[in-house]
Amino acid sequence: MNRCASYMAGYSGYASNTGVGNYSCGDISVRDGSSLYMTNVLLGATYNGYAIANDGGRVEAVNCTIAGTKGFTTYRTSHAYIQNSGSASFRNCILWNNHDGDMNISSGDEPVFEYCVTQSAHAGPGNTTDDPLFGDEVYFHPRSKAGRYDGGWFDGGSWVTTDEATSAAIDAGDPDIPYADE
Repeated sequence: MNRCASYMAGYSGYASNTGVGNYSCGDISVRDGSSLYMTNVLLGATYNGYAIANDGGRVEAVNCTIAGTKGFTTYRTSHAYIQNSGSASFRNCILWNNHDGDMNISSGDEPVFEYCVTQSAHAGPGNTTDDPLFGDEVYFHPRSKAGRYDGGWFDGGSWVTTDEATSAAIDAGDPDIPYADE
């Protein structure tokens, strides 16, 4: 999965008493030896539960943002990432403001975090728990005094230079990955 945005996945207009809305989860599930490779992906404001679930697969995320899971459910956890088994690595990622936190790990290898901005502390080079200072809760672009993209995920927006603060995520990624790949 490369260069895509999923916003408000899992939202259902059905009343909760119909039962239909209970099954509209909006998550990505990786199962039984399968793999998910994500680069430059936004999973924002997922409504019902977690954003990514791993049940025996491999997840690799680079330059991704998983933010704002809503937790509008009573039967599922609302973490950015849950793992019942398998393994995962996150590099140059932001996991922030998720209802139940960054992750819930029941089994499998401890996820690897490198050069990430996360709600809770994780071992690994370049990680921080400093607020990423998103410009909004739709596009989730970090603020920057030098300028940030506003009003679109990859196109349709414009550059603004009115931010009065700069996010901890700006220029905080792995120095061995070319900035042109962001």
